[in-house]
Amino acid sequence: MTPAASSAPPPLAAFASVVGAWALFREHRSAFWVLALPIVAALLASALGQYPFGRRLILFLVPTLLLFVAAGAERIHRAAEAGAPFVGPLLAAFLFLEPSASALRNLVSPSRYEDLRPVVRHLAERWREGDSLYLYYDAQFAFRYYAEREGLALRPDVVGSSSRAGGSRT
Repeated sequence: MTPAASSAPPPLAAFASVVGAWALFREHRSAFWVLALPIVAALLASALGQYPFGRRLILFLVPTLLLFVAAGAERIHRAAEAGAPFVGPLLAAFLFLEPSASALRNLVSPSRYEDLRPVVRHLAERWREGDSLYLYYDAQFAFRYYAEREGLALRPDVVGSSSRAGGSRT
């Protein structure tokens, strides 16, 4: 599974978040705007090229999106409760199924992929005389490998040292 694929929300959660956002907009407009304005601001800053909208830099939006999902799940459950009492538990199961399966997959087979090539390319393009470079001790070998491939004749000023004295992991 690629990093981009694992960050996509399950379709049911996405649907529930849209339903929840719409329900909040219709019933509690001020609460909706308090929750939605950071999303709008981040998207606007991204459109203006001032903020990268993606990956770790939008983690602050997760609580808001979870509130939208919860509001949507509650709204869907309320709408279906009269005719189908099993919809609520079924909806909850589907909402938790994909994240639970993904967590189990990552537990059994954790991703160990760390690509240093984009970092080396970034350095090669922007390196200026007088710049300094610190490398984490465990990254030095991969850095040197990719630096040679990118034609970057640069050695780090400082390479960190292992803090795992005596084999203990602290």
